Amino acid sequence: MKPSLEFRLPRLYVFIIIMAILFSALNILILFYGQNLFIYFQAIWSWAGVLLLSMIGAMVIGMFLAYRLVAYREFTPFERDMMEMRVEVGECKELLAGIIERLDAMDGSDAHQDKAPEGAPPPDDDGAA
Repeated sequence: MKPSLEFRLPRLYVFIIIMAILFSALNILILFYGQNLFIYFQAIWSWAGVLLLSMIGAMVIGMFLAYRLVAYREFTPFERDMMEMRVEVGECKELLAGIIERLDAMDGSDAHQDKAPEGAPPPDDDGAA
């Protein structure tokens, strides 16, 4: 496959470039041809400054939040409790299996053993069918 040498700017970039050109043209017109429009000139630059600072602030806050989510990823207390409970359930299963084996050994019967019919695959270790 031959690489394409054609390069297109995204529409957002083109829009930003056009808006910057219009902004600059408006500022030049107000500065040179509008002697009593200096207040509007200041207002335009004030709004531009506020918008620029707000965009930079939003990016900084976004980067901070993303860093906190990725760098300090720990389990929540609920998740920790669930993992501890899973370990406890596994221990209880092992204890119960040991009790059943001892009872069968004392009784001498295999009444507690689940036997699969002939030709059936053996059951899974986790008890799922």
